[in-house]
Amino acid sequence: MTAPPPLWHYTCDHGHEAIGEFGVLVPGRVLAPDRMPPDYWPADFVWLTDLARPNRDALGLTSWIIECDRTAHRYRAAWEVTIKPWVEVRRSVNSPESLEAAEGARPRHWYVSRDPVAVRWAPL
Repeated sequence: MTAPPPLWHYTCDHGHEAIGEFGVLVPGRVLAPDRMPPDYWPADFVWLTDLARPNRDALGLTSWIIECDRTAHRYRAAWEVTIKPWVEVRRSVNSPESLEAAEGARPRHWYVSRDPVAVRWAPL
């Protein structure tokens, strides 16, 4: 059996302050339910990647909407059985192409979990 690849989560300075050196990521809908529209399904997931170096376009972490540098800090995720490759999960959401269609997006490098994921800060 092949070992799973290391998975990473990237975040901005604000996210790093909230997570600290060790933390637990939760889906955005759990973190701020009153700020998430019901049909905004990306908030149902913790988002991870197998890319050890951030690539804004590939990960969809451009700053077109959010002005923070969401690749400023890197965390290594503990492997959980609830983590699935995005390509396996995409069928369970409406209009996954709304995220995948961005120029340079590389969904084969995306992983998601609907459950909390433990992380440890891993400076770039």
